[in-house]
Amino acid sequence: MFNVDFKRIRELMLPPRLRKVIWLAWTRVTVFPIQQLHALFLTFRENTIFDVGFTNQIIYLEYLLNLRFDPTGNSVFIDNVIDGATGLIIHRKVELVDPLIVYRKSEGQPPVILKRKSESGPFDFIVFISAAVTFNEPEMKRTINFYRLAGKRFDIQTY
Repeated sequence: MFNVDFKRIRELMLPPRLRKVIWLAWTRVTVFPIQQLHALFLTFRENTIFDVGFTNQIIYLEYLLNLRFDPTGNSVFIDNVIDGATGLIIHRKVELVDPLIVYRKSEGQPPVILKRKSESGPFDFIVFISAAVTFNEPEMKRTINFYRLAGKRFDIQTY
């Protein structure tokens, strides 16, 4: 659909009596900027199709980071930060109420303390990358920020 043969179009658009060397050279010069724009468009299209092929799911983000920063191995992985006491917001801080403990005694489970997300920890997930891999941290942060969900916080650590 986007394959354009500019040489053939140049020749076909000229009348047969004007298809001389000088006129073909003139049309080549006039069409050259359009050819450059077309090449830029095709590059942009390929990059956009590549970017749209990934989502914010951990498996896709891991695959993308391994593809971009460690194509020979799988030394980049993502781990969710699990804080044992996270949950819903039951009250506001200005209300000066103690956290509400919700559980059933018959469950025999330890209580779950519900508190604010900001109290659960500084990060939602951690990206681990091998120390043997050389990478550009600002570029990695840009890539992760492009694909992560809004409001999710992350950290990059080497192992």
